[in-house]
Amino acid sequence: NWQTEKRGRPVVVTGLRSEEALPVKPPRELTSQDYRIAKTLSGHAGAVLAVACSPDGRLIASGSMDKTIKLWDPATGNCVKTLSGLATPANALAFTADSRFLLSGSGPEEQSVRLWNVSDGKVAKVLEGGPRLVFAVACSPDGTRFVAGGSEAGALAVWDAATYQRLDALVGHLLDVYSLACAPPNAAEKNAQALLVSGSGDATARVWKLAGTTWPGLVGENFGTFKGGDRQVSCVAASWNGERIAAAGTDKSIL
Repeated sequence: NWQTEKRGRPVVVTGLRSEEALPVKPPRELTSQDYRIAKTLSGHAGAVLAVACSPDGRLIASGSMDKTIKLWDPATGNCVKTLSGLATPANALAFTADSRFLLSGSGPEEQSVRLWNVSDGKVAKVLEGGPRLVFAVACSPDGTRFVAGGSEAGALAVWDAATYQRLDALVGHLLDVYSLACAPPNAAEKNAQALLVSGSGDATARVWKLAGTTWPGLVGENFGTFKGGDRQVSCVAASWNGERIAAAGTDKSIL
């Protein structure tokens, strides 16, 4: 299926040429000629299922079928820590906004959502009440909420990041949720709000509105929905400035 076809053991890091660093706002449209493979990170014993970059740029995390999560130094390409103890493969990863913690999703198992302390590589908290099989996780831009999507009949599990309490689910999708992405407030719009984007097996991507940079206390507002063809939406992404959202899936299209 589409998920397994795109997965492989090496973790490839793509970066800009050193003489052309990316500023906060690009002065021009970048093309494929601006990028090159900086390093290939090797060390997992199984297929790599998920990667995430820390917001401070100091770490890359990778999750694997070998039931481990590795933390890499992007400057040297060295593995600095291996996080172990998972009973099932690590399917999804997301760093918190302060880069101090890493959220992981795995399964199928009861303890499918874990929060890891990056400094010591230990589990800081197991978040209760998540899907048994997690395909995607996300951390809110303001650090107040954790979200997981998976095999829970389309519902998104939400936790308070301060208390770790499970809040009411975000309900709207009809089938499993395969992807999540956070979009910061659009800098080009006045009073813009941060957004959460979710992609599902029901062939839709949903956009959930956040109140300013604060997540809704209970049920999120479904801001909009667009069809992704007649097959599942397997991945979603948001631009760095919040102006664009992209979704793609098994119908070979990108919206």
